[in-house]
Amino acid sequence: SKKTYLGNANWTASGVARSLQNERYCGDVQTRKRFKVFAADVVNQKTFKNCGEKPQSYYKDEHDAIVSRDDFLAVQRIMQNAKFGGTSFLPDLKVIPEGLLKGFVIVHPRWGSFSADDYINACLSVDVGDKTEGVSIKEEKGNFDFRGYEVVDRKLMDEYLIPAVILSHDEVRFSPSCIHSMDSGEYVELMVHPIRKMMAVRPAPKNSKYAVRWAKQCGIEAESKNIPCRAYIDTIYDIFGWTADYKYKLYGSIYRKGIESVCFFTDSDISMYIKPENLMRSGSEYTKCKQDHVTDKRIRTVLIKPGQTFGDEYYVERSRLKENDVLSEHWHTGIEGNVFNIGIKLNITPVHELREFIKAELGDLFEEKSKP
Repeated sequence: SKKTYLGNANWTASGVARSLQNERYCGDVQTRKRFKVFAADVVNQKTFKNCGEKPQSYYKDEHDAIVSRDDFLAVQRIMQNAKFGGTSFLPDLKVIPEGLLKGFVIVHPRWGSFSADDYINACLSVDVGDKTEGVSIKEEKGNFDFRGYEVVDRKLMDEYLIPAVILSHDEVRFSPSCIHSMDSGEYVELMVHPIRKMMAVRPAPKNSKYAVRWAKQCGIEAESKNIPCRAYIDTIYDIFGWTADYKYKLYGSIYRKGIESVCFFTDSDISMYIKPENLMRSGSEYTKCKQDHVTDKRIRTVLIKPGQTFGDEYYVERSRLKENDVLSEHWHTGIEGNVFNIGIKLNITPVHELREFIKAELGDLFEEKSKP
């Protein structure tokens, strides 16, 4: 049988993984992967993995490769996403091309190789964004002038009745009011619009590879379920420009048409959960609302806009409601997403060729491992 670099006959999983991640096989060289801390006594000297402590260099095509670059890159993506239970073979991002959800990118719950730029480029491929216009006020005789009045921010009132989602680096969780109001079953698809800084959820069949289970049971008895998010949460935080140590709560609005429903969440309607020691800083733009009953003793805070006291100015809020009414006319929430290819499509060696090569290399050992 084939032996390891150190001459061992038995291969470990970590040893195989290191070999598959070695850039030298595709002709590249990365310098200074490890560094040594010297000591007066050579016995006390230690070697550490270089995680940015020391400068490194990367040279492409430094020598002849024994595997193609595309095969090497494909393996890196597969290994990265296997950590999150991803089993799909190099999936692409999907973006909704039209309708109420135009420009929203579907979040793959078990694939972590997509960056914020990937989401933005996917969105821009179908939605260049609408130009934002100022709010105009048309005066008519007999109308009351609401300039100077504000519509009270709903977060400052009974927020438990408002559809909401809480995101942290550990989990994503939707409020019971959101699940009950949607009444769409136990599974949904998560979507992000990286340009408008919005999230959305729509019902999904259980067998969809993009589906996440957000509830236990259905209907009025449904309970909120924690959704694992390690594969994609860093990218979501990057898209919204959030602080890594904070929890964020987005408040939503539900739209219905017949039996269909979709819920939108925007970062303009948001609360944050911050540890007390990080809360009150000089010039802070946040105000403490109350001490929430959460396990890590965080405090819920609300973003206060310059000049804002209770909420948005009346005509600004009315303009937003009119915009939502227009959006609801262009429904089509069940449209499948278009595949958006990330960069240059990889020219990967076909599986049957890889199988024949491995069989030739391992011989009888391959046959033993292939038996049921």
